[in-house]
Amino acid sequence: MEIFEIDRIKKFTSLIEKYKGNNDALFKLYIKRGISYMNIMDKQSSFNDFQMALKIDNKRWEIYYNLGVFYSNFDEPEKAIENFKKSILINPRPYLNYYSVANVYMLLEKYDAAIEYYTNVIKRNKKHYLSYCKRGLCYSKKTTYDKAIEDINRAIEIKPYYSYPHYCKAVVLLKMGMTLKAIEEFTNSINLEHHSMNPNYGLGIARAYSDDFKGAIKELTKIIEVVEMEPLIELMDLEYAPPYYYTARGAIYTAYNFKAEGYIDFIEAEKIYRGTEYDNIFAREKYYLIPHILNLLYLERFDEAEKLFDRCIELKYTPSIWFIYKAALLWMRDKDLNSTLKLIEEGLKKGYRFDYSIKTNLFDGYLFREIKTTDQFKKLLMRYQNQIP
Repeated sequence: MEIFEIDRIKKFTSLIEKYKGNNDALFKLYIKRGISYMNIMDKQSSFNDFQMALKIDNKRWEIYYNLGVFYSNFDEPEKAIENFKKSILINPRPYLNYYSVANVYMLLEKYDAAIEYYTNVIKRNKKHYLSYCKRGLCYSKKTTYDKAIEDINRAIEIKPYYSYPHYCKAVVLLKMGMTLKAIEEFTNSINLEHHSMNPNYGLGIARAYSDDFKGAIKELTKIIEVVEMEPLIELMDLEYAPPYYYTARGAIYTAYNFKAEGYIDFIEAEKIYRGTEYDNIFAREKYYLIPHILNLLYLERFDEAEKLFDRCIELKYTPSIWFIYKAALLWMRDKDLNSTLKLIEEGLKKGYRFDYSIKTNLFDGYLFREIKTTDQFKKLLMRYQNQIP
């Protein structure tokens, strides 16, 4: 891919020299060369070319759209949204602008805004199956599962032989706790598409949820082996990046009491996260931190866990489960029951509904085994029982 783009850059550079004085041609050529620079991650050259196009004509929607893509690729989401919206103001017709804004909002976890813009896409193109899929995923994040399934079923009607709608349906079913149906849909997705690793990842997680430890580890190991052999496959697949797979396998090892194997996977994930090639919006460090904390708690490596708790605070990432794990640290290390219960309550207050990891760790898990039968613990959980699935 890089050789192809370098050849294109040479061609565009030659044409820029040839068409000096022809502003319309130069505008298009600078954008095209800027896109090629962006594709080989040459940020400064790409930015310079887009600025040249902007100087030639700042009233065309195409330049703001491509600047939006530029900022999105280089992890400046607010600037990306600003430029996509400028593009829409100049020309509100192309649905691609609305779709691009929606995607950035979804990555920022601003699901209401994402739903609004995916809806704008659907109004302009009722066959845009990707918008139905992603709007459905946004609804599932808000636990509005009926709308989520309705949207994704519509995407399957539009593209019954495409993998992605089946993958999205599996993700929602898994979130709803319908594990066997999720496994069926992940399998359908894999059978329809062999280039993306995401369905295999989902199938591994679903097998873990159904207590098929060997099947889960097998699926995730298969992905890791492919990624290690052909890393460029995952650079084109924007759902997850390679560190995520090590994190997932590490979490499964940890959950099934293979603590040392889990720790090795988390260290491998950390090494990759420290590399600049994955320091972007699609591979955020925060997704690695929480499961690694759990592994360290199981290993009773409390000082290392404390550092990762602090790193979450630096990143302004303290979801409900952060408080649950922090409470576990206080109990396991300090035996401080009052502070432990206080932090658990803070975690339970943060959301109106929680995922299965919270239920597992509060009721079934290793972390609170010594206090979960106490009256104080039982009374606390009773106050929030309607919020825990």
